[in-house]
Amino acid sequence: MREEDELAVRFLLLFSFSLGYSRGPYRRRRVRREKKGDQQRRLNRRHFLQGDPLMNSIDKARRLLEKHFPLEQWKERMKDGRRKPQISAGTIAQTIVEMVPRGQESLLEVDHDARFPEMIAWHGSEREMVVSDSTAFRSLSGFDLEAVHEILWEIAGKMNRDRMLQTELPSGRKSRIGAIDGSQWGGFTGSVLTLVGPGTDLVAGYRMSRGRGHELAASRRILREAVQHLGRGFVDLVAADGLYMTKKDFNWCPREAGCHLLVKTDEESLSVVEDARGLFFSSNEEIAEGLERAEGFDEERVCEYKITAAAGFRWQEVQLKVAHVWERFLKPKKGHAEEVEFWVFTTDESLSAEDMREVAHIRWHIENRTFRQLNHLVRGKHRVTKDAHVREALLGLWFIGLNLFGIFLRWIRMGSLSCAFKTVKKTWKWFCKLFNRATLVAYLEST
Repeated sequence: MREEDELAVRFLLLFSFSLGYSRGPYRRRRVRREKKGDQQRRLNRRHFLQGDPLMNSIDKARRLLEKHFPLEQWKERMKDGRRKPQISAGTIAQTIVEMVPRGQESLLEVDHDARFPEMIAWHGSEREMVVSDSTAFRSLSGFDLEAVHEILWEIAGKMNRDRMLQTELPSGRKSRIGAIDGSQWGGFTGSVLTLVGPGTDLVAGYRMSRGRGHELAASRRILREAVQHLGRGFVDLVAADGLYMTKKDFNWCPREAGCHLLVKTDEESLSVVEDARGLFFSSNEEIAEGLERAEGFDEERVCEYKITAAAGFRWQEVQLKVAHVWERFLKPKKGHAEEVEFWVFTTDESLSAEDMREVAHIRWHIENRTFRQLNHLVRGKHRVTKDAHVREALLGLWFIGLNLFGIFLRWIRMGSLSCAFKTVKKTWKWFCKLFNRATLVAYLEST
């Protein structure tokens, strides 16, 4: 077996709800009379795996995943409204979760792939196919959504308790950061809370909203659930956009959630913005000496920046630190301005000016690492159904897949590989191809 095939087999064993393949109907074929040379080939393969650092790291990641997450229990907790189903809700959930690492863009594609013998063996099915798209849709229409939400909170809670979701800021300070934002998926709107980590972010919670204009209510519900499931102080900072520039949210985070709120906005009509602009751009030298200033060049975003910040601002009876950020991009994206300005507000007055700018940019991780990545892998933004319940179930299972996939990539230190592939998008897509290939390789090895 070639080296990349060995990698594929190891990768397949890592990512699934259960090791269903090893218990499938093809298990009997593995018990056969040993042919001449089989034992030696197994020994050679074992020696190869033991001597390869990457294989050892993948094997370690597989054991960690099985150790830290009750994958079998999660599968059993999946329920739907069908009576005496021939295909369990757990099996259907597994196929939906695996749409992420397989890069399957529709239930029809799941249907087609489920007819391959290697897929039947992997899921341990005794039928001619694992599941059809119509059966999957019927199951999702009555799916127990709370079980999906609970699993997401459990994944986030485990990683958060182990302090694996800390971000180092420019000042050297390590902080746990949460990002919350709303989005639209195929005509349905909702909000998502992610916990930011080095290299990957985890979806902790999500809730659908009634439509445009109701994002704030859905986001506040998620934050309350975060306190309920993860406890007070589940993060140090919650990063949000200008929609959350309200007295209620600035007060609620420190008092109820035990964390600080940071808001990035380009709104100029706020009274606190007018006060800050008058102070920051004053010609009075005494005032200028008391301000915090920073400037430099951001190699990651390829832009130069200047920041002016000061604490002690009062806005609607809320004590805030305010920062004005100016940036000029050397190679602006098509359709984007070369120079941009925005304001950053936070209840955490201990943050430095550069830390405030960095957290404001980190807020965009939820868009790039979650929304766009999910759309790239499974076309999550496209309309696949008019049923709101089905859409919510699909999103939840996709988020579970995105989390587990991201954890795997982090455990095998994907940072070194992302440079070779130039972009994270290409790296993830490459692993999708590897995952699909691994299914066939594992099946052929069993026959």
